Amino acid sequence: MTIDKDDPRSLLISFLEGLPQTIRTEAFLFIIVYAIGTDVPDNREDFESVVRDYLSKSGIRGIGAVICAIAVIDHHFFDVAAKFEAAESMLKELSCSKPDFPQDSLLSIPLRRRHADLALEDWQKLRATKLTARKLQDFEYSQLMPPLDT
Repeated sequence: MTIDKDDPRSLLISFLEGLPQTIRTEAFLFIIVYAIGTDVPDNREDFESVVRDYLSKSGIRGIGAVICAIAVIDHHFFDVAAKFEAAESMLKELSCSKPDFPQDSLLSIPLRRRHADLALEDWQKLRATKLTARKLQDFEYSQLMPPLDT
């Protein structure tokens, strides 16, 4: 199936694939867990194809996939700064109580926070322009109404 570049499914896939690697896997994971509701693939390399297949559906299933994915992304990025502050605080406490705790997670937080902040800005622009309630309703109609023969 060919999907137009302004189709919400295409916009969502493009947004997710454009995320920096530091936060991309987590975004795909949230959609798998919260929207798709299937078992999480053992190989994280499969996350993207699972979400792509989910968002490639048409008709009512496609409408539901778009609405659910948008809700998950809205939820995932809501108050992202506070989520990273909480994670950083927890990891600092953990590394103090367990000196042999790997520091990788703690050290990656500032970069991941910056990437998430930038992604949130991009997401808010997309929601305000190409993924508005009106555009989603137009998408819904296009999926439910057969094309008129002229």
